[in-house]
Amino acid sequence: MRAGVRQGRWEAPALPPVLRTPMLVVAVAALVTLVVLAVVFAGSSDPRGFDRWAQATVTDPPAPWYDVALVVDFGGEPAGAAILVALVAGACVLAGKLRLAVLAVAGPCLCVVVTTGLKPLVGRTINGDFLSFPSGHTALLTAVALVLGLLVADLGMARRGRGGIPVSGASAARVGGAGGVPGGGVPGGVPGGGVTGGVPGGGVTGGGGLLVGGAVVYGFGLVCGAAMAWAQIALDAHYPTDTLGGFATALVCVPLVALVVDARVPHPGRRDPHSGR
Repeated sequence: MRAGVRQGRWEAPALPPVLRTPMLVVAVAALVTLVVLAVVFAGSSDPRGFDRWAQATVTDPPAPWYDVALVVDFGGEPAGAAILVALVAGACVLAGKLRLAVLAVAGPCLCVVVTTGLKPLVGRTINGDFLSFPSGHTALLTAVALVLGLLVADLGMARRGRGGIPVSGASAARVGGAGGVPGGGVPGGVPGGGVTGGVPGGGVTGGGGLLVGGAVVYGFGLVCGAAMAWAQIALDAHYPTDTLGGFATALVCVPLVALVVDARVPHPGRRDPHSGR
């Protein structure tokens, strides 16, 4: 039984089914925002209206806050980013979330690739010839935070007895329940339910689950993304709208990578129908 439960945990998807459609809708909106910003600021080298207002409010903070900005900025540097990614990926592994651990690495990496590739295409510069749009630091930290939010949302829902991200039908049948009925340990007795109401492929489910799960995931992303955006503006490393572009990049990359991970990362111990075994 213990082995079955462990395998079910490893089979959990990176993107909970209940959050899949909302996060993809947000990703589309973020992609549109990213494209619009890229077109508007292509080839520019000066702040616009919103940029001027935000820079006047944030840039050159007093000494203690400047030091805080440097610490936050370190989270987007190669060494700091590697530490954060390793910590989040490690937490996912310890929680038995293999696919989420893969997302913790692949999501931020894609953000780095996308922001690095877009900068010369957009051609926006700051402080001379430094390419600035979109902010890679903001994109990376937001991506890490979104993955952490997915992990916290899943674990929180599981602890509250709302099922967490589910085991598969096969795993539920192996775990079984009272009376030997497959999925008996699942509310509603539906194999693979793992959710209140017994909906197959559940996880953080239902209207309440959607609201709470979405609030946790995007709350983490918003807080961490805003912190990095503030640091980049305070250090005069980016225009404020550069950080918006970085935030939008993360909102696009993380759900898309999660879909690929869920489709391509195999279930541990599950037979490959094409392998003949």
